[in-house]
Amino acid sequence: MTPTALVLTSHGFFAFEALKSVEMITGKPVENAGVVSVTEGKDYQQCLEELLGLVEKLDTENGVLVFCDIYGGTPANIATALALSQKEVQVFSGLNLVMLLEVVTSREQSTLSQLRETVQSCMGSVVVDISEKLKEMDENADQVDAY
Repeated sequence: MTPTALVLTSHGFFAFEALKSVEMITGKPVENAGVVSVTEGKDYQQCLEELLGLVEKLDTENGVLVFCDIYGGTPANIATALALSQKEVQVFSGLNLVMLLEVVTSREQSTLSQLRETVQSCMGSVVVDISEKLKEMDENADQVDAY
């Protein structure tokens, strides 16, 4: 089964570098995926045409999952236009490495609907207040020492 098409789009080269980071972590290229970088000098129409051209090159038989960086920005707006013009497109803003790794490592065995659930299950665990965790660990250690 061909993995669900994956598109990342962001301001600057954030999406490109996120994809490269996943490839470094997993040790293999991410298949059936591409990036649209919204950079200075590109207007909305150019970015939309780039996105549509990219999607034409991908195998979209199992749908398209799009991650963009900021809700309401040009990357999200072009992804929204794609979702409005084509069936089987799922768009999420808030591109981050945790969700991207979860999706990349599970998308060969997952449908677009299942990938949507995977992303939604990651939402609550993406941001961790490490400083707070350290305080909790310190407090717990103090409680154990009191016994």
